[in-house]
Amino acid sequence: MGNPTSGILCLSIGLHIADCNPSFLWSEDSCYLVVPQFFRCLGLPRQRLLIVVVQEQRVLASIQSAWYFQPESFTGSQLVVTKNPFKSPQHLQFTIPDDFGSRFKPVHVPWPEGTDASESC
Repeated sequence: MGNPTSGILCLSIGLHIADCNPSFLWSEDSCYLVVPQFFRCLGLPRQRLLIVVVQEQRVLASIQSAWYFQPESFTGSQLVVTKNPFKSPQHLQFTIPDDFGSRFKPVHVPWPEGTDASESC
């Protein structure tokens, strides 16, 4: 019925990330939050997966992009995501945090001053 929705992801610790898809998913232990984010790649709208590492106060972005990502499950260290679920769906599996160095890169997201999330996991 139209383009996917986007908005600002706001966490109770004060973190705000723009252009996020509302299809987000927490890990079982609530240490990681996975959220697709819209961005421009060569002038075209695309999505990348963001992993918010709450305890370390950092955000990583997937190297791979797609027209649309749909997070499906996050059990143990296994994250399952469907890439382009409406046309030629492809299931991707990530091992978190083991895949951080090879399939994700750090992105700058300002964390609120005075936030201590070290006790949350």
